[in-house]
Amino acid sequence: MVVTSDWGWVYSQEFNFHDMLLGMLVRVAPVSAAVVVPPREIHDERLRELWAYWASKRQGARLPARRLINPLEMQPWLGNLLLMDVIDAGADFRYRLHGTNLVELFGADLTGRTVTSLKLEMVHQLLEEARRPLSTRAFVYIEQSVVAEKNFIGIAKLILPLAANGVDIDMLLVGIYPRPEHVGSSPGQSSP
Repeated sequence: MVVTSDWGWVYSQEFNFHDMLLGMLVRVAPVSAAVVVPPREIHDERLRELWAYWASKRQGARLPARRLINPLEMQPWLGNLLLMDVIDAGADFRYRLHGTNLVELFGADLTGRTVTSLKLEMVHQLLEEARRPLSTRAFVYIEQSVVAEKNFIGIAKLILPLAANGVDIDMLLVGIYPRPEHVGSSPGQSSP
């Protein structure tokens, strides 16, 4: 299902990758939109704040460059961030930074690895998620359930494009947080 709204597109689709991925809700909004307040469609408050930080670094319709992102200003999110290099116009992506909270959550440090080198059944889906901002020039918000450390967990993910020249996307800044109501659920069960 694809629904258009005044701020962009809402994608809602069900996926089943051998029970690795329970469901997905993807929301996309155009980068060129002159929005000052984070979109309400970003449900996680921390990710709304990250969006606001990213938006404050934009110069009009131009995307922010990595050099404008100050690690000292990123303290609230650092442990929950990925920084990904775009390789060959999106043929692959390299994890430049994999936050410590994410290493703990997923049980692996992906720093220096490429998406295609991962031994996961959902590699194709990870590539599709990372490629979406390249084709839309928009941020992407995703709520999904995934398997981590043999438990199903709900996560909220915000993918923000970066461009050294303001136009050509060369990096992705990704914030990921567990949704507390879904952490530790087993397949077919709800969290208490």
